[in-house]
Amino acid sequence: MRKHLSAIKGGWLANRAAGPVLTYVISDVVGDDVSVIASGPTVADPSTFADARALLDRYGGASAYPDAVVARLDRGVRGEVPETPKPVYPRLVKSDVHVIGSRGGAMFGAAAKAVGARLPRRAAGRSGRWRGARCRAGASAGRRRRRSRAIASRCA
Repeated sequence: MRKHLSAIKGGWLANRAAGPVLTYVISDVVGDDVSVIASGPTVADPSTFADARALLDRYGGASAYPDAVVARLDRGVRGEVPETPKPVYPRLVKSDVHVIGSRGGAMFGAAAKAVGARLPRRAAGRSGRWRGARCRAGASAGRRRRRSRAIASRCA
């Protein structure tokens, strides 16, 4: 939805650039989809105003959102506002995007450091949810409790 409300997201930044765009991104998104990272300011957007408007209806209806948001999306659906740049836009064809870091790589690096520091390790699956995230609470030595996103250094 943000891509359809912004002047730079959803490929608009690259589309408005004077020349070719080279983008290096560090991903915090599961799957490293560059059109989703930071709402894809230099990447084509496959979604439409109709898709964004359907999200409003699905999650609370138009009355749950500011009038300006609903009005902009409705204008886009009617064709009064240009769609976000699509893959065939000439400026985006010249855009080059490289993922130079990812969530998975960061987790791997953190696990390697934890092993070196003899800290307890935890692993997260593709969903980003921690598996087996149990740590011993310092104040209650015998008691274990589940922490959904425990940081290894907090669980010594």
